[in-house]
Amino acid sequence: MNTVLWSLLIVAVMPILLAFVGAYLRQSQLGSFDNNNPREQAKELTGAGSRAYAAQQNAWEALAVFTAAVVAVYVTLADPDMAGTLAMAFVG
Repeated sequence: MNTVLWSLLIVAVMPILLAFVGAYLRQSQLGSFDNNNPREQAKELTGAGSRAYAAQQNAWEALAVFTAAVVAVYVTLADPDMAGTLAMAFVG
């Protein structure tokens, strides 16, 4: 089960790292942050900035689903080896 928990940690950190990348690209492309309307400003991003923002949103959604799956593994006392293999495949 250690592998599953490490995988959960990696999946939990991923959107935070993507937020740093997105912030750098937003600053580079648009020159400033609009904290009052960040979603409107994100629509103005192009290229890598737009992809980084989309990747961050996808990572948040994946975190919710993966967390539910990890809880289900622990509740049902599923096979730890299979759960670890599937968790590594998900992270990969």
